[in-house]
Amino acid sequence: MKKAKKLLLQAASLIMAAVMFTGCYYPLTSKQKGWISQIEKYYPDDTFTYVGHSTVSMGVTSPSCISLDSENFPHVDVQIYEVDGKLYSNYPLYYHKEAVTEYFSDLIISCFGCDYVELEMTDTADKPLKYVSDEKYIEKYAIHHYIAYVYYEEGHAYPTEDELEEMALDYFQHITTDNDDRGNAFRLCFRRPGDSKHGKDLDMDYLFDFHNGVASLYNDKEKYQVFKGPLEDLI
Repeated sequence: MKKAKKLLLQAASLIMAAVMFTGCYYPLTSKQKGWISQIEKYYPDDTFTYVGHSTVSMGVTSPSCISLDSENFPHVDVQIYEVDGKLYSNYPLYYHKEAVTEYFSDLIISCFGCDYVELEMTDTADKPLKYVSDEKYIEKYAIHHYIAYVYYEEGHAYPTEDELEEMALDYFQHITTDNDDRGNAFRLCFRRPGDSKHGKDLDMDYLFDFHNGVASLYNDKEKYQVFKGPLEDLI
């Protein structure tokens, strides 16, 4: 009897420890079931499976944020939550990623004259959960947050800094007023084909920023500001 009691106490301790580490279990509310119906309605070409509530920090599970598996994006923890009566999710980032990447790549090639570009998107901000077209998403929600490796073929000279300044100002004018206030920060790393240089070894490395009408260009390889000021005063 004492042995059985001891085993029960040990089992209870293990369960309590697991709950403390992983967070409490929260049932799916009727409102949250409605959230799942919403994302299924907006994106009928995907299949979603509820897997639990999301772990927000330090292993603590939030009752206000649910997690879903996506058939189209199997490695993504799709999250949905509500703020002031509006639903937000990280799903639109992945759903529109290909279109956003293509749009920014074409814009970079057009403005900076490189031969091709490899883009790493760094925008991680959740978006309103509602369906919009790729074009509308790019116009309203896409933030110019990325690292771009811009390639110039051998014999195709890199732009001079004066030329790059003009190219940057041209690019900044393509940023819409809808996403200006969200902060647009991106980096251009200049390479030759077959090159895999990073950091200090890059041929040229520039940081671009545009926020609330203020534009800046910074030479990160040589560590100095090329320009910074209101865009309307620079163009």
